[in-house]
Amino acid sequence: MAFLAWIALAAVCALIARSKGRNPWAWAGWGLLGGVISVAIILVKSPLGMAGPASATRSHETLNLIRELADLRDRGILSPQEFEVKKDELLNKIN
Repeated sequence: MAFLAWIALAAVCALIARSKGRNPWAWAGWGLLGGVISVAIILVKSPLGMAGPASATRSHETLNLIRELADLRDRGILSPQEFEVKKDELLNKIN
């Protein structure tokens, strides 16, 4: 499907170029090059570079867990050292 979109982009560039009296083959090449650049950006950015809703939810859940741990520490169930260790573990997971 992405391949068809890539070819369609090149075809649109060629049609616009032809309607303006330009070389359609050259502009089709630019359209193909734009597709290659777009795919490269997607491959580089998608997995880690973009913080999506899942990442925000995970961060929110981690902060809630830290609040619960702080409550346990304040009630004397966890020692301050135990709280710090667990808090650091949770924060390292979202970084």
